[in-house]
Amino acid sequence: MKTKTSPKTILEEKFADLFTPNFENEELILCENTGVLTLDYQTKSNGDMWISLLKQVFLFFPGTLLLFMSSNFIFDAYFSGMVDIMFVIGGLPWILMYSFMMIFGIGDIKNPKHLAIPLSVVLVSLFIFLASTFLPDSLHNKFLYEFSIYLFPIALIAPIFAKNLLKD
Repeated sequence: MKTKTSPKTILEEKFADLFTPNFENEELILCENTGVLTLDYQTKSNGDMWISLLKQVFLFFPGTLLLFMSSNFIFDAYFSGMVDIMFVIGGLPWILMYSFMMIFGIGDIKNPKHLAIPLSVVLVSLFIFLASTFLPDSLHNKFLYEFSIYLFPIALIAPIFAKNLLKD
């Protein structure tokens, strides 16, 4: 007697593909050569690889760092009552600039789905802020301003996961 297996949902398939290698710069092609299966890589041109690397180093990484740290500061300053809403509104152009740096670094500016890339960094920053609120006041500021940089790799990984989840 055969049992029916439920088909995977689209979200389950995307989560399964989340940790697969990303062949953005290389396209994997399987070829048969005299009965032996070999792997042949068709790589992009050398200039395309350099442009991709420079975009990630000079746009994505600084944009992520600046967005992460400014989000931490804005969450702390606003929710602790140090500043009013006008300060937060004044920081929005900077937040938008950092967001576009991130999107242009690893995503496509024309694709509105890629707005989830900077949103993932803001959410990581929000989770870190919420975790720091459970600490005593003496450790709250120290954790948020001195030790949150050690959690920055999580903020670097989150946009890449978000981008992989958005693949069509």
